[in-house]
Amino acid sequence: MESTSEDSRKAFIKALLADQFSRQVQRIELTGGGNNNHVYYVYLDESSSDPQSLPSKPGLSPLPTETAKNEVAAISLIKDALSAYPSRIIPSVFGWGSDSSLGSALESYSWILEEFIPGEPLDKIFSALSSEQKRFIIQQIAQHYGGLGFNAEGEVISGPLTIPLGGPFATYEEIYMQNFVTQLKNAENSEMIDGWRDDDRLRKRLDIFHHRATIEDLLKPLEDRRRTLTHGDLDLQNILIDPTTLHLTALLDFDFSHIASPADEFFYSFSLVHGILTGPFEEAEMELLRAAQLHGFAKIGELPSSASGDDSPVDWEVAKIWDEELTSAGVKKPSNITGIEELAALYWFCIDVCPPFFEMPRWLARRTPEQQKKAKNGAKACLVKYLNRWNI
Repeated sequence: MESTSEDSRKAFIKALLADQFSRQVQRIELTGGGNNNHVYYVYLDESSSDPQSLPSKPGLSPLPTETAKNEVAAISLIKDALSAYPSRIIPSVFGWGSDSSLGSALESYSWILEEFIPGEPLDKIFSALSSEQKRFIIQQIAQHYGGLGFNAEGEVISGPLTIPLGGPFATYEEIYMQNFVTQLKNAENSEMIDGWRDDDRLRKRLDIFHHRATIEDLLKPLEDRRRTLTHGDLDLQNILIDPTTLHLTALLDFDFSHIASPADEFFYSFSLVHGILTGPFEEAEMELLRAAQLHGFAKIGELPSSASGDDSPVDWEVAKIWDEELTSAGVKKPSNITGIEELAALYWFCIDVCPPFFEMPRWLARRTPEQQKKAKNGAKACLVKYLNRWNI
């Protein structure tokens, strides 16, 4: 039988554990996979627990001799800064690498060998919980999120970002400058967008945006630029809880972790508790949610109802609980981060230069040419609104 990618990955895991950890594998089970990684349970032969030397890489723990399961996630990078997370809910890392030294017969993979932590993905049960239970869980998330920042004396190890922007960067402005440049390059490589060349005026305005150093001006109001570990995907599917006690057991999936500012997490994470801060061109309830996030829920009057089963895009009860618990934890949030409104506009503008799903074959395959055109025109309309906002 011809070898498949699945067979190759399992062969790699077995060879890796034997070569670098002197451990034999009993069984490997795929637990999940997606665009970014493949996750496995690895059952080890406990009789093969001979002492071994730890690979000389930072951020590692010794591989326990009594571990029955380990989760192997193929990811591009694991940062030493993960040690800043509370150790009791962050899996120990036993090894990692970005290439193979196991011989030419095996494919090369980026990989990380992690401790298995039991728990239930929060997104599977959250909607069925009572208001009190949701608050108890959100309270824990807010408290742990509040601990992710580095103080002025803390050391941060710089390196290429796991989001595809390169780096390291000397200044915060450089991150967003490169974000725009990367997105414009992606647009040029996209058959669907073709660099927006079908609209000469729009393309010229995008080029002007780049060359006028507008990004530096837009970022001037942002006061708090402390180097902060941004998870990049801290949402309910990456949070495990004990379904009996409702205590958090693990925070997972650091594929997109990078160093940014306290504001940036609000563009990536917390979508299922309505914590993402969107751009300025939302409508109806989403526009109202954005106003509540920026100016405080108390200042926008009576909130819409959150009747169970309705088609509202916002669960207002959950959104308000999230805001309240961030306040209780003393965490920076959009309403007290000066300059975040314009930063959000800049972030979502860069996204609209080349929306990521425009480059996803699965998304494209599910849309008719008419639907693709409608999506493209929607992104174009937003780009024009942003450029008009900035008088470009």
